[in-house]
Amino acid sequence: MIPLPSIRGSRQRCAVSLLSVAALLLTGCVSSNRTALAPAAQAQLKTVSITATVNQPELAADVLRSNIGQSAGAQGGFIGGLIGGIIDATIEAKRSKAAESDITPVRDSLVDFNAPEELRAALVAELQNGNPPVPISSVALAAAKDDDAVRKLVAASKSDAVLVITTDYHLSPEFDRIRVLAQVKLLSPKSSGRDESGPLYHNEFATYRPLPASAGSGRASAAAAWAANKGALAREAMKSCFAELAAMIKFDLGQGAEVNLLPKESLTTTAPAAGRQGVVMGPGVVFKGAVAQQHGDRKWVRLQSGELSSTE
Repeated sequence: MIPLPSIRGSRQRCAVSLLSVAALLLTGCVSSNRTALAPAAQAQLKTVSITATVNQPELAADVLRSNIGQSAGAQGGFIGGLIGGIIDATIEAKRSKAAESDITPVRDSLVDFNAPEELRAALVAELQNGNPPVPISSVALAAAKDDDAVRKLVAASKSDAVLVITTDYHLSPEFDRIRVLAQVKLLSPKSSGRDESGPLYHNEFATYRPLPASAGSGRASAAAAWAANKGALAREAMKSCFAELAAMIKFDLGQGAEVNLLPKESLTTTAPAAGRQGVVMGPGVVFKGAVAQQHGDRKWVRLQSGELSSTE
């Protein structure tokens, strides 16, 4: 059975599952989280539809987990962040309540901002109309509350394959940046999502846009800045993230399997930790990677296990 996208699941469950990844890195054994689209499979695709699953009604606020900064600093990279992610539930509940209160002005300023439609427009512009590596026939939004719902959407498609894109967009714990995460899988309707050989293509992406330094420090000041002028900064940040995400997906679809695992000696660039499958990283936590592409004033960094993360 193909494990379909489920980014909006339990953050704590994600943290626990990723501890196994941390253990692999500690022992020097790293497996790729990316599946490249094989040239033979690519040649057989005549029509590919895109389904962006919409499970998030509004901008979310992430919560900094207890001791995460200290753990990351002491143990390095995202390994410390993951270990620090298993915390006392009472502390997390209090922080979540505070974050939900602080983000209210930002959400109110975005009440008429249709994030899913903005994402769809970006995907149309870059993937359907932008000469992608695979022929995109349509881009649609779909509400899929769980993996079974996604499987049904894939099975009902008349296309040769369906590119399923699941996104998560949120404010960082200090509200100093808006971050967009995505998990992308190319699936065949003929398998009804149950082909044991796995997806035709799979990878994860992260991008962000920072709040201008002139906005001041502190979460309250940041929230006020994001919300000002009917959320002008927040709207622009999310549109920009969606546009870049679409471009990153198009780029990565055309990359071969040789980039799935990078040798340690090539990992010379640090990418701010925009998050990994919804797990929040602390301030200053970075992933090591190598620059795969310069895109305007942004750098797309290939992490050691294959994911693509954008940084300034």
